[in-house]
Amino acid sequence: MLRSSTDVGSCRRSTPSTGAKLPARAESHATTRSQGSVSTTQARITVDGPLGAGGYELSGRGGVHDLVAPSGERSYLSGGVGDALAKLEAPLFEGHARALF
Repeated sequence: MLRSSTDVGSCRRSTPSTGAKLPARAESHATTRSQGSVSTTQARITVDGPLGAGGYELSGRGGVHDLVAPSGERSYLSGGVGDALAKLEAPLFEGHARALF
């Protein structure tokens, strides 16, 4: 029997080649979720959720050195550390299209 595989969220699932369709998104991706953390060196946040028939994920990180350094103290390193990431996913033909920014 021939089998075909399809990505569903972060899980890989396979079905017999009978033309059966799997759901485009897993149940756990039906709501918007967020998480974040703060330490003595950086703060970060991640948000993901559904967007139409697809989904999105946004993430950002920044240094907090300048917030904890006493003003005028030259021995502390300056911050200026940070990055961001955005990911979009949408169904396309028989699979998924993903874009990373």
